[in-house]
Amino acid sequence: MKLIGLLLIPIIVSHILLSIKNYNIKKEQTENTNRFIVRLPKAFFFIGFTGEICCYTVFLTVLFLVKETSRIWILSAVLLVSLLVLFLIFACVFFRIIVVKEEQHFEYHTSFGKCYRINYADCQYEISENALHLYTDKHFIVDPYCVNFDIFIKILKKRSQSVNQSSISGRFQ
Repeated sequence: MKLIGLLLIPIIVSHILLSIKNYNIKKEQTENTNRFIVRLPKAFFFIGFTGEICCYTVFLTVLFLVKETSRIWILSAVLLVSLLVLFLIFACVFFRIIVVKEEQHFEYHTSFGKCYRINYADCQYEISENALHLYTDKHFIVDPYCVNFDIFIKILKKRSQSVNQSSISGRFQ
């Protein structure tokens, strides 16, 4: 058993290093292309998928093994968590920002599938520690863990205007 562990450690480390190298190559290729997509990482989808499997497993276990008195409360809690995890999966599938570098706008697709075309001239932004806030007539939030987020920020800084917190707080609260 120890031998298997000793053999797996170099394989896992080399796989991690290879994926970091591939990520850097893909990032360089994306910066040189005319069109790119900002999207949530695939890891979020796999976390959501694993969470759904766990919720269904707990649901079936509770359904068959727990007594009647507490079954309804446990099942309702599991279904609530399952719906939240399902929203994470939908967000990974539907959320994206399509950016064409020569265009004067970008397309923002929400987690619910609605598409907005946002002009850079009409867009103001604010970068916080946890999110990018885009302000037009609506308020959009972009997760900083999105793929191609840093390239989108570079383009946004060139074409849009940054706002301070005092001008935002009156409009959206």
